[in-house]
Amino acid sequence: MTASKYTMIRTSSYLALVVSALTVCAPAAFANEDLPWVLEPEEYTIYAEVLDGWYAGSDATPVIKDHTVFYTSNDTVARELRHVQQELPALQQSAVNDFIAKNLRPYPLAAFINQRSRYRLLPESEFISLFQHGEEGWGRFNARYPDSDGVLSLSRTGFNIARTQALVCIANHWNRLTASCLYLLLEKQADSSWMITKSIRIWNSWSLEPHAE
Repeated sequence: MTASKYTMIRTSSYLALVVSALTVCAPAAFANEDLPWVLEPEEYTIYAEVLDGWYAGSDATPVIKDHTVFYTSNDTVARELRHVQQELPALQQSAVNDFIAKNLRPYPLAAFINQRSRYRLLPESEFISLFQHGEEGWGRFNARYPDSDGVLSLSRTGFNIARTQALVCIANHWNRLTASCLYLLLEKQADSSWMITKSIRIWNSWSLEPHAE
């Protein structure tokens, strides 16, 4: 998996943003009973491929928030995705459009299938209980999940019209001051499996902006 060089911008305010993002992303939209609760089965195939590749040979057990998360705000998503398209020139517009449409709200995640790597889904109620007292939450989290490497968040997956290309965004928070977010581009292979062809790191815990203008 390759990652393009990303801009590191000095800021202290972003550290507070990362912490607050973890605690305020409880999905209020869950209360809407009209939402379709089931993700497309192929989205879980994408998640499985990403986790299996990312954690191959690792002793860590991913701990994943039990709903999809996309941290970029509505007023910056267009600029961020333009940058992603510049860095991933093979990315088709239809995949970007599908990605945007699917990530307007959070969706609950079910258990993955056909997946080799171990993982745990972290219920939102447990997450809130662990982190409700701020910084001490990481100590409680690490004590409860000593074999994890932080809290992993998955976006929904955007597909191109031909469904031969997929775009997914993954964020990982390791502690109060450390976090990172990547976009992954996957291509469908001749045997119908998916392969990560490129990735771009879009922000980290000490960046205020997704990229420099």
